[in-house]
Amino acid sequence: MRKKTAVSELLWLLSLIMYLIIIFYMIDSKKIYTLFHPRIFIFIIMEVSFLVLLIFLQFQHVFTFKTERNLNKSVVIFFIPVLFFFAVVNNDRNDMAELINRNNRFIPPGRVNETEKHNEQEAIPDSLVLDEYNYYHEYNKIYDNIQKYTGIKIKTDGYIYRENSFTETMFVIANDLMWCCAADMAVIGFYCEHENALDLETGKWYEITGTLGKRLYKNPAAEKDTEYPVIRVTSYREIPTPDFRIIYPN
Repeated sequence: MRKKTAVSELLWLLSLIMYLIIIFYMIDSKKIYTLFHPRIFIFIIMEVSFLVLLIFLQFQHVFTFKTERNLNKSVVIFFIPVLFFFAVVNNDRNDMAELINRNNRFIPPGRVNETEKHNEQEAIPDSLVLDEYNYYHEYNKIYDNIQKYTGIKIKTDGYIYRENSFTETMFVIANDLMWCCAADMAVIGFYCEHENALDLETGKWYEITGTLGKRLYKNPAAEKDTEYPVIRVTSYREIPTPDFRIIYPN
């Protein structure tokens, strides 16, 4: 009976160790950023600390147990997520075909963030270059002040997103926005127009340059036409898919 108990306790210890290894792997490979917003990393640190404590206590328990009981077969359940993880660990998070086919859809906001305040007296630049560091802030300002930003030059990059309702000259230059974790990932970006839009392949990454304008588009939420910013593309070039690119709100 003690042998059965030893196996059971050892399996519990092994499962805890494997979960800790998975977390360390996710941190070391930076895949953790694709699952969680950095602001909640404190909870991951707490989880790691708790796991280390459990491993220490379970390690002692393996060699000091006294209660005799049958092998606890339920411990096998805890190995299923581990096996699943190692089965998909080599998958590329930036497989854009998979990314585009997920349930998330591009829904242009009426107002992106009610809590973000902008100085109405702030000077509007003649041109803008959007990158991963200023994207969210400038994105909010443009959507909040479409009239003021109409006519300025803009350069940005992202992947090409389309929906069935789009015309042949339309696409969205998109990025992924994460509020908290991968479960709330959203597609954000700008409507774009170009006469040769079909030359830009859905899911691939491009850098585009153009002029900001405005146009009425159907709002899927309100089921009516709403004025949104649009980039009238003057030039574009395909760029390599970034190893990692997620936009985090401030």
